[in-house]
Amino acid sequence: MSKFFLILIIFSLTLQHTFADEQTIWITPSESDYSRLSTGLAGSNISIITSEDISNSKNSTIPEIISSYAGVQMRNLGNNVNSTQSTLDIRGFGESAKNNSVILLNGRRLNDIDMAGVNFSMVPKDSIKRIEIIRGGSASTIYGDGAVGGAINIVTKNVSDTSNLLNVGIQSHNSYSTNLSMPIDIDSKSGILFSASINESDTYRQRSDFEGESYLIRYNREQNNHDFFLDINDNSYSQLLPGSRYVPNLNGITPSDNTVCNLLSDSRTAFQKGTDYFQPGKCLVRDPDYAKFETIAITVGADFEINNLTNFNISLANRDKEQKAFQAKGASTVGNPTSADDFNFYKLDTDYLSFRTDQKTFVGDNLASLSLGIDVQETDYSKKSSQSATHPYGGFVYASQEGRAIYSQNSINLINGESILSFGIRLENAEYKARESFDPTLSKFQFSTARSPYQTKMNNHAGNIGVEYILNNENKIFVKYAEAFRTPDLDARNATCANSYSFPCADPAFFLKDQTSDEIEFGIRHSDNKLNLNASIFEMNTLNEIRYIPEKNNTNLDPIKRKGLNIDFDYSLDQKVNLTGSFSYLDAHFTSGYLTRGGFNGTYAIDSVTAVNRMDSSRNLIDGTYTIAGLKVPLVAEYTYDIILNYLIAEKTNLKLNMSFVDDMFVSNDQENIEPKIPSYYLFDVSLNSENEFGKWSIGVDNMFNTSYYTFAVASSTHADSSYGRQNMYPLERRSIIFDYAYEF
Repeated sequence: MSKFFLILIIFSLTLQHTFADEQTIWITPSESDYSRLSTGLAGSNISIITSEDISNSKNSTIPEIISSYAGVQMRNLGNNVNSTQSTLDIRGFGESAKNNSVILLNGRRLNDIDMAGVNFSMVPKDSIKRIEIIRGGSASTIYGDGAVGGAINIVTKNVSDTSNLLNVGIQSHNSYSTNLSMPIDIDSKSGILFSASINESDTYRQRSDFEGESYLIRYNREQNNHDFFLDINDNSYSQLLPGSRYVPNLNGITPSDNTVCNLLSDSRTAFQKGTDYFQPGKCLVRDPDYAKFETIAITVGADFEINNLTNFNISLANRDKEQKAFQAKGASTVGNPTSADDFNFYKLDTDYLSFRTDQKTFVGDNLASLSLGIDVQETDYSKKSSQSATHPYGGFVYASQEGRAIYSQNSINLINGESILSFGIRLENAEYKARESFDPTLSKFQFSTARSPYQTKMNNHAGNIGVEYILNNENKIFVKYAEAFRTPDLDARNATCANSYSFPCADPAFFLKDQTSDEIEFGIRHSDNKLNLNASIFEMNTLNEIRYIPEKNNTNLDPIKRKGLNIDFDYSLDQKVNLTGSFSYLDAHFTSGYLTRGGFNGTYAIDSVTAVNRMDSSRNLIDGTYTIAGLKVPLVAEYTYDIILNYLIAEKTNLKLNMSFVDDMFVSNDQENIEPKIPSYYLFDVSLNSENEFGKWSIGVDNMFNTSYYTFAVASSTHADSSYGRQNMYPLERRSIIFDYAYEF
């Protein structure tokens, strides 16, 4: 860490000394250091969400805003009042969505090599200038490993883009948020932007309190030939984790374990042993699980314009993340585990280096844009696990992952500028090292000797080719082909072990294969005075998709095909009425393969016929070997849509009506497709927004009809007779009143 920070400081001072001058002209930055779309991805389905779109959105969190666009589905394990447990699924990857979509902040990856999702609360919403959504595998060429479904790049504002702004939000369930943005001009060329966000909520569910803080400090200097920036981002939060609600057995069999107590309320509870524990009101309430998270990131970079045709940029970054998760087993005080509590401590220290040069030239009479870049990422990883604070299993894992890549993304105008051809390729190498710390004195150590260190290297590639053709002033058509990849990260490999407290393990399944995909997409873009439309159809095939399955831990799945339709539109009926919305159709299913089930601990029994044919009259699963062809991927909704009606009541006052629909889907861990599905649901929201000299305010009601719904549920892993139809679900927020006020000063 110390060496890296020293490099950052020296780099910063050197640039400031070298490029400081007395010019007084404020130059708008090229922003090519924040985005890799400057050379274009012709043929790809891309959406840009502006700061104005964000400000006018009825949604309060970043995942909610993004998921209102076609082809992006949000899942939430907690509540909508914060986004720490939200996952964005691009193109229907279900359980593994967080590992198949790359999330970036100013072009820097937020995905870590563990299996945790991205914490979107670390980005103050008022600091965002735009959000770039790239659907499909073409994102893998420019952003690399894991961008199989696509990529989302959040670009924050510079000093010149920002004014003094205070935003205060109040929501049901004792939820409060404060956001502050303050630009400070140093001179005509440089300044500092300070953004802060503080959130606190009791949340909809009992004993799931949330507290979080996020701070962003940006220094940037904009001159005629360069743009320099330094970002410091600090985020921390703590949250109680009440766990899931148990859905009673749907086969008419009375549960015979502690799940009875979990049916009584939204709280996760412990059970009262003895003759009384079946009786309502006799369950003992224990402290919920909880987690603490803290990350600090420092990024420094510069973009240089050599001449009108050539520029290059470089950025360096470091991010430290520390996460503590406790599973309460006794009457512990929150934040102070007892000797009975399980815990997991994670630490990740990641360094990034990115360099890219962009060159414009002419090929004959045709303008071409050429881009060549290098990405380097190194992460040190440590994990300490225990089944109790005083009796650890010896689960001490130390590992590292290094990634090195070179890529090129290019475009050329053809047919007198009526079409654009783009093409790109990426070559990437990954190296993994891991070892287990061995302490034979630990009372619960499970092995007599330490595991041998593990090391492996992998090489992968991604590429794309696309064409966009201008039919006329209002219509364009586009087509693209792309290949993408995902390598199994260290946490995925660790979780593949039969015993997660040791790493590496002897299980052959530990040696996971690389996941690959190929995709083709065709679409149309339309724009006139009333209607803006972006629509596409696609088909994607994946091989060796990495997925967590309880009986097998992480494993490579059989081939999966995804095909679908995405539509985004914006239609103005007249000067007062505007209609925006999105529609998605998605089919994700296995195309071939066989699995065998033999007893409770065997693999899943899966076939392509009806569920009845896989169960006897008592709903016992029948052992045997089955084909999985045609079965659906769990946690993927077939149909989703979102429609917003905006009515201008007065000059700066409008009424918004929103309706969203999510289709039913198979629950997690239901590879057989036999469990009751997560029900489909409609949500209706309404808000009134106005602006005057005293500020901008809005008041609204989310889930106005108080719909009971959830987006994530897990089926029983054993499928015993008495557990068929029993699921663990995570209920989401019911009706909620929201007030928001913003004042520019």
